[in-house]
Amino acid sequence: MKIKSTGEVCSVPHGLVVWSTGVETRPVVKDFMAQIGQSNRRVLATDEWLRVKGSENVYALGDCAIINQNKVMEDISAIFKGCRQR
Repeated sequence: MKIKSTGEVCSVPHGLVVWSTGVETRPVVKDFMAQIGQSNRRVLATDEWLRVKGSENVYALGDCAIINQNKVMEDISAIFKGCRQR
């Protein structure tokens, strides 16, 4: 990261990064999307666990991502079916 007041570039150890963005895809996200073959989209495609498709150990949520919820919907449907049978 870059410290705005000094211009110093430094690294911050982390276990989780939360990204918040505005109404347009940020250049860093656009660049990343191009690198993983998602440049034809407005946001990053993720699976139901928020893992970015086309990459490993990268997660995204919020305005920069969309969640493929097919598996989630199947799981919810199975839960409701199980409840109705009781």
